[in-house]
Amino acid sequence: MAYQRIRQPKLSDVIEQELERLIVEGTLSPGQQLPPERELARQFDVSRPSVREAIQRLEAKRLLTRRQGGGTFVSENIWKSFSDPLLNLLSSHSETQLDVLESRHAMEGISAYFAALRGTEEDFARIQGCLERISQEQANNDIEAESAEVMQFLIALTEAAHNVVLLHIVRSLAPLLEQNILQNFKLLRRRPEAVEKVSKHRANIVDAIVSGATGNTINPRTDILFKNVGYRDHSFSFKLLPRTRKEAEAIDNILNIFQYYSLPDYGQGSANFFIGYPYEFLITFFTQQADGSTHHLNTIGRSVLEILTVDHAGGGRVAFVDEAGKQEFFPAVTSVEMTFKETRLLGRDQASAVWRGTKNKLPSQLVANDVRLSSNDS
Repeated sequence: MAYQRIRQPKLSDVIEQELERLIVEGTLSPGQQLPPERELARQFDVSRPSVREAIQRLEAKRLLTRRQGGGTFVSENIWKSFSDPLLNLLSSHSETQLDVLESRHAMEGISAYFAALRGTEEDFARIQGCLERISQEQANNDIEAESAEVMQFLIALTEAAHNVVLLHIVRSLAPLLEQNILQNFKLLRRRPEAVEKVSKHRANIVDAIVSGATGNTINPRTDILFKNVGYRDHSFSFKLLPRTRKEAEAIDNILNIFQYYSLPDYGQGSANFFIGYPYEFLITFFTQQADGSTHHLNTIGRSVLEILTVDHAGGGRVAFVDEAGKQEFFPAVTSVEMTFKETRLLGRDQASAVWRGTKNKLPSQLVANDVRLSSNDS
């Protein structure tokens, strides 16, 4: 049996591989300065010539750059070579910013998920520090500085996920993502309530990441509960039958309201790509008694309207005469199909509050629209 000779690796090869690993995992970030050769040799417990040889090889690979009299740095071109052409392309087509938003939604969501699973106390401290700096820049009303801090927040979030591929994708796209953040902030400033919602949403994400990763469970069944509870779809079918002209007009107004609040909210101006937050509906069921009082039946958690289908066919038309004697035709039967998607789960406390607040009375907007509804809840 023949044995192959075992060759001892050169120290410079080992140092090169270690520095490459630190760059890949993000410990050494683009533009970061390395310690002097003497310090590296001391930390690795090797000779300076071995360190120098490893650095020279990494320079040849364009992973490191030397500056005369300034030291050795991780090359910034690691990510620029990937992002610059894409940045130039997308910057000239504002409609593609919707694609950027979708990509951010995917990357930030999965980063937050893995950060909650794998993040360390140091990661959480860095994320919370970014959140504080965002609040400071927001208070200073410096949009550009705030955008830069949000980008650093996203990088810190991705670092906490401890996925090197995801981290380098985010870092590579940093100029494109920061531009998108800045443009969205400019549009958000026109809607102060939206700015507050975004800030609260970001703070809630951080709270969820930090609390989710501690492993502290108040109720031992919490883990089972949240593995089996999801956001539900609720579908409804209505046949709206107007008895008077007032009811016919009310039906038309109700449908217009639902259609309006289910549409996206685009920003105005040259950068016409921003979509505002969708409106939420709180759906509550009542029965109305003969004496005019109501009885609460059920409440569904806050939801967004995903599908709205209106059909006026099949019932013909009905004519109503107004006070001036003018005759006007309306659909005799209007069929409506609606599908809502929950955006948050309805807890017991929220349900109890709704029940207490709606007992024996209808919301004013429903009182004003006395319309007969025939509903099939699927």
